[in-house]
Amino acid sequence: MTIRTVLKDLTENYKNALEQGDAVACGANFAENASFLFRGGSVQGREDIVALHEHFIRSGVKMVSIETLESENFGDLGYAVQSYATDNEMGRMLLVLRRQEDDIWKIQVQSVTSV
Repeated sequence: MTIRTVLKDLTENYKNALEQGDAVACGANFAENASFLFRGGSVQGREDIVALHEHFIRSGVKMVSIETLESENFGDLGYAVQSYATDNEMGRMLLVLRRQEDDIWKIQVQSVTSV
């Protein structure tokens, strides 16, 4: 499986989970000890990432688009630069991906910057 295919699947899973209001499914894309960095703060660990997504969902955030601009992988690590648009902002995301012991790729670090 190529890193582009992995990103396509992760992106579709993430967008669908947000649309369905399922914060746990959003969090399932992240490694157990993942970091999520955003304007104004950061959270560490899947449990806190799920809680952050619960806040996003309660706030009514709607994801309009996510597009992968660049990606590469080196063994069990990969990265991607993506652009995104919600109903009220646009920005970029930097993802660091890691292949887990079960051979499934998860987001290890996500950094979000609005523009």
